[in-house]
Amino acid sequence: MNNKFKTQTPYDIDKYIIVEILDENERPNLNETVQNYMVHGPCSLYNRNLPCMKNGSCSKFYTKEFRQRTLIDEAEFPKNRPSDNGRTVKKKECILDNKFIVPYNLELLLKFEWHINVEYTCQTSSIKYLFRYVHKDNDCVTATLYNTDDSSEATQVVDEIRNYYNCRYISACEAVWHLFGYEIQEKEPVVIRLPFHLEDEQLVVYSETSNVNDIIESAVSHKSMFLEWMAASMSYSYARSLTYAEFPTKFIWKDDASKWFPRNQGFAIGRLTHVPTELTMSDDELK
Repeated sequence: MNNKFKTQTPYDIDKYIIVEILDENERPNLNETVQNYMVHGPCSLYNRNLPCMKNGSCSKFYTKEFRQRTLIDEAEFPKNRPSDNGRTVKKKECILDNKFIVPYNLELLLKFEWHINVEYTCQTSSIKYLFRYVHKDNDCVTATLYNTDDSSEATQVVDEIRNYYNCRYISACEAVWHLFGYEIQEKEPVVIRLPFHLEDEQLVVYSETSNVNDIIESAVSHKSMFLEWMAASMSYSYARSLTYAEFPTKFIWKDDASKWFPRNQGFAIGRLTHVPTELTMSDDELK
């Protein structure tokens, strides 16, 4: 991020992240939303059986301490300011104060009306945290199959290994996502792999039953990206100023025509494929 958009001081953090119960008279709707979604637990002395409790204490470090202002420790991790303003909420017959409030952003809470924990961090570990959730696998379930109507089941040898299957479990939210035809993933901008090869050594794909003449004809008619890049550089003068990796920013590759065409809108990023050590090309050959 550009420096002018970064949160660099405790004051900047307090502008976006709130850790307190709102005034019931000034913002009744938001106050109710905070009570419904942004109150932790209650755990610790109130309930020691919650999942957050580890070895007798809360693994999320609740309850928090009252502070007059937000602090940033030596590890550059913020300690938010749950102020002692006397406001309380009632949850599960327990009277709780700001020490149990999860940090949140007013705009996000108002828009989505759901539990959205907002934290400030500039630690390198946050990158690992983000990528772990982006690439998180689907939920799984282990199931066993058996026949309850078989009276002779008791006398049969049960193969437990064959009865257990590693199944993919599709949750309700994922099922709805598929039913409505939403995209499962989206990449922006588009990244195009750019293969290259030595002369007359382009990749040719064919099946075992393919006719030899058809294979030869397909290899001759179907030009590779690399060869057509050279052909396009001869046809378009401005293409000669572009390297192979820069070519997708101004041109688009169409498989059906096996040809590069000038791009009318948008752009793509070109990435060269891995080069084996035995495949070497001089700078003159690549120009």
